[in-house]
Amino acid sequence: MPKSMTGFARVDQVADWGNLVCELKSVNHRFLDLSFRLPDSLRACEHQLRERIRKQLARGKVECSMSVRVNPDFEANSNLDINCLQQYLSSLQQIQQQAPEAGGYSSVDLLKLPGVLRSSEVSSEELQELAFEALQAALQKLMESRAGEGQEMAAEIVKRTARIAEITEELRTMVPRLLEAQEQKLRQRIADLDIDANAERLETELVIMAQRMDVDEEVDRLAAHLKKLEQLAGSSKPVGREMDFLMQELNREANTLGSKSQGLQQTNFSIELKVLIEQMREQIQNLE
Repeated sequence: MPKSMTGFARVDQVADWGNLVCELKSVNHRFLDLSFRLPDSLRACEHQLRERIRKQLARGKVECSMSVRVNPDFEANSNLDINCLQQYLSSLQQIQQQAPEAGGYSSVDLLKLPGVLRSSEVSSEELQELAFEALQAALQKLMESRAGEGQEMAAEIVKRTARIAEITEELRTMVPRLLEAQEQKLRQRIADLDIDANAERLETELVIMAQRMDVDEEVDRLAAHLKKLEQLAGSSKPVGREMDFLMQELNREANTLGSKSQGLQQTNFSIELKVLIEQMREQIQNLE
């Protein structure tokens, strides 16, 4: 089934150090338009995130936002840098050898030296990997949401194509009756005027009238377009643009049928056709 271009997904990926939240919002757009709101720690992987979305989505204005929260307990943890401490101790030993009178350092003093204690930090590699996992999970949810809405839209489109098909078949059978009525009306007027009508001229006028009222070509083209629409409504590929083009063709045929109307019922059918086509067009503009 076709997919809608509107949807929303939110994923909260939890790690030992905290969590990363990824949100995807998608609305209608002629093309695929991506925008990002990322923390500075993830700016470097924006291109990779963009490419991963492009592989999954074809159309829509998509906003991807991510936020990172590090647990306060994790940030408070400090790690002892043994190498840095050993360098300080080695330097202190040399100082004491050269200046025995120099005072020693306590353990507390040593811990206060720059670099001896380092606060815990999330590695960029770990953070980026979590971002990719969160994006993939959010994309999956977004595509499921878009697919569900697209399925409902496709069902509505198929329902309207069925009604259009009914109308066009009614028009096909109605026109011969209208033509016969018009012919009888014309002959009655001639009889009422009590004039001698040229038989050849009369037949010519009747042929012109029949050509002007004939809708077989328009109905045949409408049927072909409707068949194609139903095929596209069952496709899982992006079909929004192709369906939109078919809407233009359907509207053109509906206008032609309207111009050939010879009675109130035929005019009403033409109006209903245009209403149905417009409703379908509004649905199709939401499809990928």
